[in-house]
Parts: sequence; C-alpha cells; structure tokens
Amino acid sequence: MTALLILIGFAAHQAGAENRFVTLDSIRAWQQEKKDFVLIDVRDPESFQQEHIPGAINVPAEENENIAKFRSKQVVLYCWYDGTSSEVAEDLKGYDVFVLTGGIEGWKARGWKTIGNKVKN
Repeated sequence: MTALLILIGFAAHQAGAENRFVTLDSIRAWQQEKKDFVLIDVRDPESFQQEHIPGAINVPAEENENIAKFRSKQVVLYCWYDGTSSEVAEDLKGYDVFVLTGGIEGWKARGWKTIGNKVKN
C-alpha cells in the first residue's frame, strides 16, 4: 500500500511539474500563524461533507472557474493526495496557487484533525 501511495504521489508530481507545492507542515504552520490564504478542497461535495481539513472551503474540480473570486489571494488546493489538485492548478495560471503535497490523506496520516460527518466502517 505504501509503495502505491508513493507511486501515486510521484506520478502526480510529474504530471504537475510546473506547479508549486507546499508541505503539510507548512500549511499547518500557516494556519497557526493565521496567514492570509484560501484553502480549497477540490474533491466532490459528498467527500468534503464527510471529511475535510479545518478552514477549507469546497470548490469541486469540475467547477474550478469558481476559484476566480480568489484570484487576488494566495490559494492552496488539495484533494485526496495531490493529483487532481495539481490538474486544477495547471488551469489556474496567473494565480498565486499552491498544491498541498499529500492532500487530505497525508493530513490524516499525521493524525491531524479533520472536520465533517465521517462515515464509520
């Protein structure tokens, strides 16, 4: 499983080689410092409702034109890992945009809190 996650992450970084990435630790620090940025979850609304990173808003990938209202702000995108958010970032040239390395799965792997109506299996 770990090897698969590494391969997924590597493929995502290769696909979005021109994107700027930000680490999980950096985002956590930005939140604690109350840095002015917009954290956007590009997953579908159902996934966002179930679980998301505190402070995030939901703008699904297929609605990325709605990110335009944040053009004057620093934007950090995330998804499950970082593949879809890398693709969205490629469409946002001219924005001050970063992709969160590891996405929500990386966040959860650190044991950090998420918000939502988590489904218990």
